[in-house]
Amino acid sequence: MVEMCNVMGVFFIYLYEIGYLTIYMRIGFDAKRAFFNRTGLGVYSRDVIEEARNASDVEAVFLYSPPVKKAPFADFLSGKSRAHLREPSQFISRKIPSLWRSYGLAAECVRDKINVFHGLSFELPHGIDKTGIRTVVNIHDLIFLKFPALYKYIDRKVYEYKTRTSSRTSDAVITISQQTKDDLCHYTGIKPKKVHVIYPACSDRFREVLSREALDLVLAKYSIQPPFVLFVSSITERKNLMTLVRSLGIIRDKTDVTLVVAGKGKDPYLKAVKNTISELKLEKRVQFIGHVDDDDLPALYQAASVFVYPSFYEGFGLPVLEALASGTPVLAASGSCLEEAGGEGALYADPHSKNDLAEKLFALLTDSDLRSELFKKGKMHASRFTPSCSRDSLLKLYQSLL
Repeated sequence: MVEMCNVMGVFFIYLYEIGYLTIYMRIGFDAKRAFFNRTGLGVYSRDVIEEARNASDVEAVFLYSPPVKKAPFADFLSGKSRAHLREPSQFISRKIPSLWRSYGLAAECVRDKINVFHGLSFELPHGIDKTGIRTVVNIHDLIFLKFPALYKYIDRKVYEYKTRTSSRTSDAVITISQQTKDDLCHYTGIKPKKVHVIYPACSDRFREVLSREALDLVLAKYSIQPPFVLFVSSITERKNLMTLVRSLGIIRDKTDVTLVVAGKGKDPYLKAVKNTISELKLEKRVQFIGHVDDDDLPALYQAASVFVYPSFYEGFGLPVLEALASGTPVLAASGSCLEEAGGEGALYADPHSKNDLAEKLFALLTDSDLRSELFKKGKMHASRFTPSCSRDSLLKLYQSLL
């Protein structure tokens, strides 16, 4: 009997692979970050949900989230077909939505007849592994284990607990880079065959060449004067804006570029960065523009002379890919997974060395042959990270679980 079941299972998988069998799925997502997060986790979550919603073999997607009325991306799927928002409805769950996300979603998913539940960031609802619903969880990085000093003790322990628990109880784990897969297997002992590397997609909007008028409108909105080097990230110690500022100080007399910083940060690190800017007398050469509208990012990338991403460590580094797709020369940090994000299309520097960063940055600003070579290689590399490629890999994994 067991052998007969195995044969039938292989037969059905074969029929699906050759296109004679379609399993229409109802996919549930922990969508909190899709509605509330402005950084990479939010971009990734919104992209994955949209990819699943557009798949022909998905009947519907269900987005489980705390109340989204005041969320920055409350309307990102408003009015779109096959997308259903689920918010806490009871008094207690509305007041403490974190409890609802952890302990109420399993029952909600059963009522919604979910086939596959996808935890988009580190965690799964408690008890969902007992419902028969198949589960996938994303582990984006293990930075809290590799660089524990960057995290508060309690935060680190919570992240570690969620990561270990969800990795153990899920049917499959997705990482967005080979580096993160290697880290996960090393730190948790999870078997490599359970972990699937599915690279994030780069939105097609970054490949669209904008007119000079469109670029000028966005630059005027943020009062930016070219030429400029662009940094897009939250301003934290790991993102390494400090070393970039110091490298600008080295080449300040050789170039007239301004460093435009798109992102927000908190003291004491932000204060330390601004003190360094004052010490180096770079106040007129560094411009902080805060968070930018998501729709303005393609224009900022395309208008920049160079995009720099000097982060000490990342789970993938989607901004690197977005800049390459935009046709902008990229200088990224070596030593983590940014080489996976940029491939041969980017230049890499030691994030601990202001001199190396300055030398590579100056080369990208002044060497036209190097810029031309990286433009071609960057466009080629970015072409491999399309929404359709990501969607195909994701849907194949979902179907394999069923």
